[in-house]
Amino acid sequence: MDAARFGERPLLPALIFWGCVLLLVGLLVIRYARQHAGLWHWLRRWRWGRWVLRIASRLWRDVGGWATLVATRTRRRLERRPRRPPGTNQPGGPDAQMRALYAQLIREGQARGIVHHPADTPFEYGNALGDAVPPAQSEVNALTSAYVQAAYGPAAPTDADVSAGKRLWRRVRQALGRAVS
Repeated sequence: MDAARFGERPLLPALIFWGCVLLLVGLLVIRYARQHAGLWHWLRRWRWGRWVLRIASRLWRDVGGWATLVATRTRRRLERRPRRPPGTNQPGGPDAQMRALYAQLIREGQARGIVHHPADTPFEYGNALGDAVPPAQSEVNALTSAYVQAAYGPAAPTDADVSAGKRLWRRVRQALGRAVS
């Protein structure tokens, strides 16, 4: 017979749950007893009370040990977590620099009245900006392609890609400056 089919629950989670409930009730009883001196004194004189207090103190020491063990294991796992290669998705890395170049392109376009809608793809916005400023069309398209390759391509951008993007940005600025004059 399949136990799960009849609604039986696994034993271990139930034991953990009720053990935690019992521990919390025990801690509350001890805290209450310590706040009321007469009850605490009575518990220490009573044979069963001494037994309960002794078990509770051992359990409390064990809980402290378990908490230390969990904290140590968690810290070790976090330290072993694989690190990202330098320059990938870092604040000043190539990804961020390419995003910054594209953001400058958007700001420059918005300064010229080309609104960037959140639903626009980079190519749609690049085409709109290139159509609005024909002298900069080829540079805008090249910079947009470089951004799309860096942001959505299979490989992370390299420093050479960023350098090429910066050169394209300078040419876009020059072309946009000529178009305004």
